[in-house]
Amino acid sequence: MEQRTKQDSTIPDLVSQFESLSEIGNLDHLNEKTIYQLVFHYERESMYEQALDIVEIALSRYEYRSEFYIIKARILLELGILDQCIKSLDFAQSIAPYETEVTLLRAKVLCQLGSCEDGLAILEPLKDVVSNDDLMKIYLTEAYIYDMMDDCTTVVEKLRIVLYNDPLQDEALSMLWNALDMFRAYDMSIQITEELLDLNPYNYMAWYILGQSFAANSEYEKAVAAMEYSFIINSGYETGYLECADLCMNMCRYAEALSIYKEYVHQFGSNSDVLLLMAQCQTKLGDYTSAKLNLLKAVKKEKSNDFIYFLLGQCYSKDGNWYKAIATYHKAIDIDDTIEDYYLALAKAFVEVEDYNKATINFQIATDLDPCNNIIWSEYVSFLIKLGLYEESDRLLEEAFTCAYGGDMLYCHAITSFFLRDKKKGLSLLEEALLEDFNNHKLIFKLAPELEVERDILAMIRYFQGEVAYQEV
Repeated sequence: MEQRTKQDSTIPDLVSQFESLSEIGNLDHLNEKTIYQLVFHYERESMYEQALDIVEIALSRYEYRSEFYIIKARILLELGILDQCIKSLDFAQSIAPYETEVTLLRAKVLCQLGSCEDGLAILEPLKDVVSNDDLMKIYLTEAYIYDMMDDCTTVVEKLRIVLYNDPLQDEALSMLWNALDMFRAYDMSIQITEELLDLNPYNYMAWYILGQSFAANSEYEKAVAAMEYSFIINSGYETGYLECADLCMNMCRYAEALSIYKEYVHQFGSNSDVLLLMAQCQTKLGDYTSAKLNLLKAVKKEKSNDFIYFLLGQCYSKDGNWYKAIATYHKAIDIDDTIEDYYLALAKAFVEVEDYNKATINFQIATDLDPCNNIIWSEYVSFLIKLGLYEESDRLLEEAFTCAYGGDMLYCHAITSFFLRDKKKGLSLLEEALLEDFNNHKLIFKLAPELEVERDILAMIRYFQGEVAYQEV
């Protein structure tokens, strides 16, 4: 589980300072404290090559400091460079033969080399001689090894020991969630995290795991409530904000999601992804002006995101600014020309500016990209019906029904049959459409208002309206 928390405000300055000094080849000003801060920053960000560069600088100055060899070994293990990792551990052990951390890392290396049993074996003798803190580290390492062996039961058993000793142990909580999530043991996850919260209700990560577990069990209201506590307790926990807001969006609670995203921006600043998510919430809430402002900010931060341009085009369309909409839809397509929705939106925009040739081309591309999408076919045929091209729309529907089906398409087919003077076929298709999708029956008069005077059509709709009312009763 990704653990993202608000970073020390000095870290970006240190990183910038380090990069500047690296460029001019003058790293003499890096003191020991700065070295530690930089190493842990790069490790947290999974930038292991950069972390390794810092450790090498440290070792060039502090040749016989075992802790730097241990840090180097830890980074090499993450990079999978196991032969050098072993050499670094050997050197650290020659300097500090009783350092527990060396044995813990060596056990992980053995496991990575396929000797998990040997890794467990070298840990066992330590249990009788180490402090309680180091004993918890041993159990954590054993959990790591059993996880590599896919023994979920033992992983959970070891992690429970660690967490009942210290419910706030982030690494153990992260490993616990990964293991239980992999085996979809969400009921067990709920039980364990609730026990941990009884021990310490201010355990932000336990609340997060509880929320994820409830969500996996489709208990969404409980999931949101639990996940909110994760960032209420720890206002620097980025993942809590983002996952909770995402869950709210999936539940169509857009106002709540938007509120969380705004709080996130207040805490961490904006980025293109969050601005886009905020804009999506705002469009769902009908606030296209605010959505457009956020999308324009997002574009400045990331010019290669096709969906930003698409959503911006939707905002321009709502404003009736069709030429700007067309331009932004084109930008979305320039980035990704495989999304049928982009061509459908572009086609509809060209209809609005009465460029029917370009509209036809884009409708056709959209149907080619997704020939099973009944919405695209019905939009395309509706366009042809409005132009009075009934024979062409009828031909197109015959083609469409070979791979797509929907009530909207049936209504369109009924309309074309009425206009082509085949009333019997039209009524038959209308009956099928009403059976398939009665709630959409107003489409027939929206596309062809002149059919409102057809008594047979009105009688059939009234009949089905009565049937629907009877079934509801």
